[in-house]
Amino acid sequence: MAKKEEPFLTTSEKFKMFLSAHWRGLLCLVAPLLFLGIVTPFPGKHYQWCAYTLLVMAVFWVAECIPLAVTAFLPVVVFPLTGVASTSTACKAYINDSVLMFLGSIMLAYAVEQSGLHKRLAYAAIRMIGYSHFKLLFAMCAVTTFVSMWITNTAATTMMVPIIFALLKVFEDQGILVIYEKGPDGEKFASDMTTCYFCAATYSATIGGIGTLVGTATNLVFKGLFMSAYPEAPEYLSFPKFSAFAVPYIIVLEAFTFFYLAMVYFGFMRPGSEAAKSAFITDKAKAAAKKAIDDDWKRLGSMTFWEMMVIILFGGAMVAFFCRSPQMFDGWGDVIAEHFDLDHKLLRGPAQEVCTICVGLESVEREYAILLHVSLRRRLRVVLRGEDVRPEREARGVPAGPGVAA
Repeated sequence: MAKKEEPFLTTSEKFKMFLSAHWRGLLCLVAPLLFLGIVTPFPGKHYQWCAYTLLVMAVFWVAECIPLAVTAFLPVVVFPLTGVASTSTACKAYINDSVLMFLGSIMLAYAVEQSGLHKRLAYAAIRMIGYSHFKLLFAMCAVTTFVSMWITNTAATTMMVPIIFALLKVFEDQGILVIYEKGPDGEKFASDMTTCYFCAATYSATIGGIGTLVGTATNLVFKGLFMSAYPEAPEYLSFPKFSAFAVPYIIVLEAFTFFYLAMVYFGFMRPGSEAAKSAFITDKAKAAAKKAIDDDWKRLGSMTFWEMMVIILFGGAMVAFFCRSPQMFDGWGDVIAEHFDLDHKLLRGPAQEVCTICVGLESVEREYAILLHVSLRRRLRVVLRGEDVRPEREARGVPAGPGVAA
């Protein structure tokens, strides 16, 4: 078979193809050289090298020409070479109590997601509040805001997406609304009702992240910067104080968000508007939505071991956060500092609580894995060796049941 000839390419076309395939590699080379003008005349001052490193990292982060985590370690390379800071000093900036607290909060959020507890919470709230558009919107806002106070905004929003789609699909099947509308050119775009629910989830997640120190990374970054800049200052950013200010704030923000969305998309206080007419839900559609949620609730089954352990440990973390040094009564941090004659500043960061709970999560996982391994070994012994364990079970007072013996 004759080999197919390759099309003739001009030099400019070859150059464009080369750029399209290797632009990230070229940017890794060009950006550091381009910004060298900042540090002239050589060897440059320390602040010039800091600005140079910041600009190079900004370009690398935006373009993602190398992995984000690798970009974050550029100061460890640049600062010691240019005399800005020693290697040990640069490395210490990468680990402190704020970073540990952020890492622990991510682990807690991941535990909630993996256990499925967030879905159970969302479905329980919807079943309890109701199935009209106003009630569903309120349930979405309340659940997303509360969950986002303890896990990342992205995780809280991602949690609500399948639940919102499931509800909207039920209403679409009943002819109440459409999820997507078609434009003049046939392209699909989200309908007003779809936009309302997804805006509610995203806005509520952002608002909920303000409520606690672990709600979003920016809160922890600010606390870390404040403590580094003013190490001798009183503890103005303790967990109770931060939440005492932020929780009323997020309640006001969430109330305005709910009423704004209800007015614009549901015709609240505008009974004769088109939005109010489109937001009406028949009893049949409410029953269909209730059935869909009940079916999903049944599929969740009874509460699992993982969910119960996450509730206990997560609840313990919340109590530990607020009771470390509430300044309304002696907290556990105050008692420890007084008993061991420690400086209260040693216990001012909430990283201890998070790390303790993460150790608890790991311990629970390992213990449960051991028990599960033993149980699986016994079941495999029954299946592979054909052993009859009924006498042993009956001796312990456990009915044999069908299918126990091979």
